[in-house]
Amino acid sequence: MQILTERLKYLMGDMSQTKLAEKTGIPQQTLSRILCHGQSPNVDILLKLCCYFEISSDYLIGLQDETGNRRFN
Repeated sequence: MQILTERLKYLMGDMSQTKLAEKTGIPQQTLSRILCHGQSPNVDILLKLCCYFEISSDYLIGLQDETGNRRFN
């Protein structure tokens, strides 16, 4: 899920994986696997990320663009 990794890195800005782990309760090792190895998060992790960044899961996984328009029909 390259787009998820790209968008998550963008949303994090200069925040470290450790800091995001502290704020979300997601293990740092899990964040590393998502950010560095492209592993897809499970639904619980996806939900935590979406809630923390106040974004939709459709945006994070690439089904919507930044304006909320669907990318695929």
